[in-house]
Amino acid sequence: MSVATNVAVTEAMDLLCSEYDESNPKLPTAAVVVAHHDDEVAGMGAQFLKFGEVYFIHVTDGAARDMADATRHGFDSRGAYASVRQKEFASALQIAHIDQNRIIDVGIADKEASLNMAHICRELVEILMYIGPQMIFTHPYEGGHPDHDATVLGLRAAVRQIAKNELNEIAVFEFTSYFDDNGSMGTGKFLPGSDGGRLAAFTPKQLELKVRMMECFETQKDVLKYFPIQIERFRTGPAYNFTQSAGPRAYYDQFDWGVKSAQWQDLARSALEELGIVGPL
Repeated sequence: MSVATNVAVTEAMDLLCSEYDESNPKLPTAAVVVAHHDDEVAGMGAQFLKFGEVYFIHVTDGAARDMADATRHGFDSRGAYASVRQKEFASALQIAHIDQNRIIDVGIADKEASLNMAHICRELVEILMYIGPQMIFTHPYEGGHPDHDATVLGLRAAVRQIAKNELNEIAVFEFTSYFDDNGSMGTGKFLPGSDGGRLAAFTPKQLELKVRMMECFETQKDVLKYFPIQIERFRTGPAYNFTQSAGPRAYYDQFDWGVKSAQWQDLARSALEELGIVGPL
């Protein structure tokens, strides 16, 4: 891993947001770290063509212990639902001609990432040290889903640990996810009042690829329909204080997704204390 510099980050962002051109140099080795098996395709699937080597790390297996989503989709076990979600993502990668050996699953149950933030950090330290990415892509901390926010905390803590031990800093980039937009799901943009990021350009080839990949997620189509296919925005990850709320309201407070935002912040505080981390990440 190489030290992240402002010049290197700017060059990577320029290439990331430009139209795909096979004659352009590929982006350096990257890791995409997300909570669920469709998050990265919705957020940045059109850009997969630009990577020479990219790894996909999923913190959860996409199946909750309450079986609510699994039952709704006709599955009688959590394991069967998790397996299908993993196969949907594998099918999407096959369309993009990406080696499925690049998929790494941490395996925490859906809706339980918040209970395992210190564990996520330690797992990601080992994984990232092994694969050696020069850039990482992930969710923003916006109070959209507790698993998303827990993934961001675990990742930022891992990057801090790696930088401390190896004197190397990995550039972290964010793609849009979702947040509370007056009670609705705000997608295709970052939380108002924060850095709005840069809009990535699309070619017809990029758009076709993303459409085909999105169609692989049959179990998630009711959610993915809210994500604009032709909009992908990116920014360098800002520093976050995870013991404070991400925005005026947490979108997930409307639902039974494992925790509410006040409890999430308590869990974040405990995880940071356990990891010996003080201050923003």
